[in-house]
Amino acid sequence: MTRYLKQNAVCVINCSWDVKELEQQLPAKMRRDLAEKKAKLFIIDATKIAVKAGLGKRINMIMQTVFFKLSAVMPYEEAVEMLKKSIKKMYGKKGDKVVKMNIDGVDASIAGIVECEVPAAWASLAVDTEASDAKTSTVAYAKGPRMFPEVQNASQFAAQVQKPCNNLDGNSLPVSAFVPGGRVPCGTSQYEKRGIAIQVPKVGMDKCTQCNKCSLICPHAAVRPFLMTSQELGKAPASFKEGSRSAIGGGVLDNYQYRIQVSPWDCTGCELCVRICPADALTLGPAEKAIQEEEANWNFAVALPDRGDEIDKTTVKGSQFQKPYLEFSGACEGCGETPHVKLMTQLFGDRLVIANAT
Repeated sequence: MTRYLKQNAVCVINCSWDVKELEQQLPAKMRRDLAEKKAKLFIIDATKIAVKAGLGKRINMIMQTVFFKLSAVMPYEEAVEMLKKSIKKMYGKKGDKVVKMNIDGVDASIAGIVECEVPAAWASLAVDTEASDAKTSTVAYAKGPRMFPEVQNASQFAAQVQKPCNNLDGNSLPVSAFVPGGRVPCGTSQYEKRGIAIQVPKVGMDKCTQCNKCSLICPHAAVRPFLMTSQELGKAPASFKEGSRSAIGGGVLDNYQYRIQVSPWDCTGCELCVRICPADALTLGPAEKAIQEEEANWNFAVALPDRGDEIDKTTVKGSQFQKPYLEFSGACEGCGETPHVKLMTQLFGDRLVIANAT
């Protein structure tokens, strides 16, 4: 992100860190860029401001206000007046309450801006370019230099094409890096691990009725039920074992243990699973904590044998034990289309032909 900064630029980071945490959280490459380019650095917790104003996760007006304040592209007072007029025009049909929430967000924005010192010593930081790989992101909860998890057994395409493109290095790729004809292999979304959610659902298995509705409605296939034998469960991480229960429903299910598992890196935080759960078994918690607790559990779960062929897939519950062929898409959080396509892949598997997937 900082490689494109010009000299004496202004850099604003939306994050939940305070000034003391910032040095620990920013990668060395990013800190060195800021110092070398003599950039001014500001932080703001726009999400916190948005929540307080009643806007939920919507930070667009808050960050727009920050832009006008720090960029000096036009007089700030004039810009804010125009911004508030545009709010009334855009959201007026939604009622005075929505208009007021957005204006309150604008008014609270400037007080939330914190300027951070950029020590000159940062310009001398040693950077392992291969290890850091410019790993900067908008993931406000990522820790240290490990901004994204390295996926084991990544395909050649993911390593040589997908990763550089995601790091905004696509222009540096030679033609020889691509498959002739421009074909892209399937299943590469599993390697992205975008980590864009601020809050991630946690399942209270004591409340869970094992209906699998949370999995059905998840647009990104980031919430799934898993079946495992007692022997397999014995090899699981401790928290995975604690969150597993005997499968209910009779028949072949009597042979297995059951668990709903969330992928914290693939969840987008849309909350649909929380809303649809008939037993209120899902609650939202900080994504940072979820990654620490659930990343290893997800990796264990997806390595379990696929037992979809043992279950009747013509029911809501049974369909969700089938592996989805559409997973971790780039669709917006809460997308209403991807659950339908995902379900089609679960019902028809590799017999399904999609003529147009734009």
